[in-house]
Amino acid sequence: METYRRIDGATLRGMRCIGTAAAITLGAIALGCTASAQVYNPITNCYDDTAGLTSFCPHAGPSGPAGPKVGYDPCYLAQNAMRPCTPQQRQSPAPVGIDRNIVGTWELSVPNAQGVSRWVWQIRPDGSYDFHAEGPDAAPAHRGTFAASKGHYILNSTTMAWKDSGTYQLTANDTLVAKGLLGTGSWHRIQPTSVAASRNQPTNPSVNLKR
Repeated sequence: METYRRIDGATLRGMRCIGTAAAITLGAIALGCTASAQVYNPITNCYDDTAGLTSFCPHAGPSGPAGPKVGYDPCYLAQNAMRPCTPQQRQSPAPVGIDRNIVGTWELSVPNAQGVSRWVWQIRPDGSYDFHAEGPDAAPAHRGTFAASKGHYILNSTTMAWKDSGTYQLTANDTLVAKGLLGTGSWHRIQPTSVAASRNQPTNPSVNLKR
């Protein structure tokens, strides 16, 4: 019996040692994971996650027990204020108002299977527009609201289900290069003196419009 008691005692002590070693090992692994997943903040004496939303404080003082703290770290925000913008944040704001340089009447020749159609687009300073087409396979006429500024435009028809938006550039010789849902087109300005007779005057401006 004495022998069994000695063996049991030795076994118990061995199990205690194994349990202690396992606890120490698991604790080291957990601490290692925490330290590797988070960044130490010497100001708060805590480990902050890379998103700056939570903190782990293993050495918390008398004010409270150790544990995660939820909230934004002002130091983290200040240090990362210059991070690059996301593609969504880089999107240009919707244009407001009218670029006075593109106010007027513009024309564009659009080739199609039946010939060439002439498109006429009038942009007014009050933010409205009129569009009509002439010739074979002409597109339907429509009108509505129009805004353009800083190289971006947006068009909303009030007479048919059509919306368009894109970029524009005013080049030399009164040419408006607009890129929208239908492709890229080089519109040519119709001089004010000939606007009234624009429907009856044949023109052949250059075109680069994808249909």
